[in-house]
Amino acid sequence: MRNELLLALVATGVFLILALFIVSFALLFKRRQLQNMREKELMRSEFEREMLQTQIEIQEQTMQHISQELHDNIGQILSLVKISLANLPLDSNESKARQKVDTLRQLIGKALGDLRNLSKTLNSDYLLQSKLSEALRFELALIEQSGVCRTQLNVEGPEWPLTTQQQLIVFRIVQEVLNNALKHAQATLLIVTLNYHEGFSVQIKDNGKGFDWDKMSGRGAYDKGAGLHNTQTRAALIGAKISYQTAPGQGTTVELRLPEA
Repeated sequence: MRNELLLALVATGVFLILALFIVSFALLFKRRQLQNMREKELMRSEFEREMLQTQIEIQEQTMQHISQELHDNIGQILSLVKISLANLPLDSNESKARQKVDTLRQLIGKALGDLRNLSKTLNSDYLLQSKLSEALRFELALIEQSGVCRTQLNVEGPEWPLTTQQQLIVFRIVQEVLNNALKHAQATLLIVTLNYHEGFSVQIKDNGKGFDWDKMSGRGAYDKGAGLHNTQTRAALIGAKISYQTAPGQGTTVELRLPEA
């Protein structure tokens, strides 16, 4: 009887040890599986981050090249045409011809000004040499000049410099949001607010038609496709969070917030 009891205890002990080994092995396997999944996800995120960074660098290089071409080639050609028009030997009695030439000179002068402005907004070197508020004020001034809608820039708190990457990406995100508002929101007022209290955030608000976020089909203002995806992926590069608040007839507010150092 005692032998049978001892045998049962030994068998139970062996079973418990075996069960404990199996459970430990399963937990270890699960832990390693989760670790591998995390490592793969990290590698995938890092790969996507590097790909996005490369795409943005290529875009910036392309825009800088276009900016240089506009300034050096088209700008110079227009300048030469303007000078040639100014030196045309017109008789003082040819008032109609002179009036047409003066009109052409004014139009070419305006085209030159628009080209210079466009060249500046495309040129990342110019953007990085200016304060963020100055670059955005220039961008909003161009919108005002178009007569499409009114704009307003607010700066709250003492402005301190962002990193090169942060400033460039923040500006491009704001630029894209403004373009989306102009194209789709039918807004008459755009307000950009830079906030330097307790970290950094930028808010872009319009008084446009807004939209139903939940029912949005992927088209129109701030669509869930390319427009929104671009702002979110750009924000992710600098660890920023971007949020949208909107409703039909109530405009749209977009806020970008950088992580606190």
